[in-house]
Amino acid sequence: MTCSSTELTPDWAPAVIDALYAEAFQSELETAGVLVGRPTDYGAPQISALIPAVRAQTSGQRALLSHQAWAYVHETMGRHYPGEEIVGWYRSRPGGTELATEDLANHLRFFPQPWHVAFLFDATAHRGAVYAMRDGALTVLHQGRVTPRTVPPAPPEAVPWRAMAVLAVLGLVLGAVLWLAASAAGLM
Repeated sequence: MTCSSTELTPDWAPAVIDALYAEAFQSELETAGVLVGRPTDYGAPQISALIPAVRAQTSGQRALLSHQAWAYVHETMGRHYPGEEIVGWYRSRPGGTELATEDLANHLRFFPQPWHVAFLFDATAHRGAVYAMRDGALTVLHQGRVTPRTVPPAPPEAVPWRAMAVLAVLGLVLGAVLWLAASAAGLM
């Protein structure tokens, strides 16, 4: 993403970015949730987790943080993140990264602190924008192309052929010894 402001931007844990992109890029339906972390003295939050709160059910449906979504967010905060704060929100939608009227209203209502951030991205165009309140207005801190990191798949577990061969040979030798012992004792 490219910077369009000299303001400091959030400090994202790489795992959060990966989880956020996985959440957004798994379908073209809108998603929304909150960003969890801690405010800092330098004005930009440290973001250590995200809580996916809502996913649209059909194309064209908006993913908005409803009362049920907020109840889920607060329950999850209490259970998994008791020492941290909600430091912002995200929304993935096709069609752009510009703030809609309801985005601005929700940010002003639920995220009024200067360290609260909004991350909007368009999963179909792979573009994103990070916003924060600066001088009384929601300002773009970063905008540009977003690309999920490709994490190579783990190599398949190797079959321990050598160990299997040793065990097979030991089994044959032990079987032969037992057969010879049984034959010598007249048991066969």
